[in-house]
Amino acid sequence: MKITIIANRELTAGEQFAIDKFSYYFNNQKTFAVVGDNTVIAITKQAAHDEIIEICRQSMQSLLNTHPDFSSYIMDDGNVMVGMLYDVLSVIDGQKAGLLPTDKKVPVNIALAARSHCLMAAKNCSVVAIIEPDKSTD
Repeated sequence: MKITIIANRELTAGEQFAIDKFSYYFNNQKTFAVVGDNTVIAITKQAAHDEIIEICRQSMQSLLNTHPDFSSYIMDDGNVMVGMLYDVLSVIDGQKAGLLPTDKKVPVNIALAARSHCLMAAKNCSVVAIIEPDKSTD
């Protein structure tokens, strides 16, 4: 994966966690932008960085002006992923959140915590980094 840091600072632990987890979930084959702790926006088309930033800005503004509908999933690594409209996604460390390996449904408090990451990122409306598949390893 190719990581381009947009923010003029070091990545937080939550931002790095999002990069690690979504790189895995997307099998290192999808471009996404980190927009906050634990939160990314999946990019569904080939685009230059300026265009990706604009796509993210529009997604985040749209998310704040829409009913906060979401879906939650327990991933194969035991973490919880929440998907919202406009390709906004968040991940919560399942072990730290207290999930058991036998849990099959996401407890509402954990799903709402992940959703709050999405909404906070949308409110802040800032792209931190852009992650792209490394074309040289194809």
